[in-house]
Amino acid sequence: MEQVVKDRPDSVIFIPVDDIAMVDSVKQLNDAKIPVVLVSNPLPGHFVTYVGADDFEIGYREARYLFENLGGKGKIVVIEGTPVAPTNRERVRGYQRAFAEFPGIEVLGSGVGNYQQPDAKRVMEQFLRDHKQIDAVLSANDGMALGVLEALKEANRTAVVIGINGILPAVKQIEAGAILASVDFNMFKIGCTATRAAVRYLRKEPLPEKIVLPAEVIDKTNYKAWLVPVEQRACPEWGEVVK
Repeated sequence: MEQVVKDRPDSVIFIPVDDIAMVDSVKQLNDAKIPVVLVSNPLPGHFVTYVGADDFEIGYREARYLFENLGGKGKIVVIEGTPVAPTNRERVRGYQRAFAEFPGIEVLGSGVGNYQQPDAKRVMEQFLRDHKQIDAVLSANDGMALGVLEALKEANRTAVVIGINGILPAVKQIEAGAILASVDFNMFKIGCTATRAAVRYLRKEPLPEKIVLPAEVIDKTNYKAWLVPVEQRACPEWGEVVK
């Protein structure tokens, strides 16, 4: 951050992973009068615009999709992301809303997978030792869902698994039937849009205060669009994401 302030760029695209630890970084940019496009995680400060997704809605839609697939009843476990990440807090808050709407869903436990495949695998291994019946796994991202699949396979157990992000390896598992669905938190589209927002600012073109990309469920009915490798995808047109 010291180097950025020294270099004085015309704008900064800022993606915080911790909305507490990085508040001071934003203050440094604001004090230096360097324009900032904030991405993915809201936090205090002054920004040209914010580009992200509604993680509360993403978590809620993910949980609701799973619970409806289970017929409104079953024993589940939850694999959370990194506790300090705003994305995780909002997704878990969305889960809690869905839990209140589906009293037939029994939560056996919730563990921290830190958005990492190996961590999620270890958490799931413990859940499998602790519980003879697990009907489904609600995972806060796809990487952790893949770790869950590894643990299930090694234990010779089955469960319905759902994730978030729409990453290519997870979409392939949707195609194979091993993962039920994913909810699209599309950092490629978010990154494209944030970069275009920075360029629009430099060109003195109009910008909304906030740009929120919609949550979309990826399942057997539409997964093929997400099989295209990221490097082969096209950025969405500005009019597609900013109405």
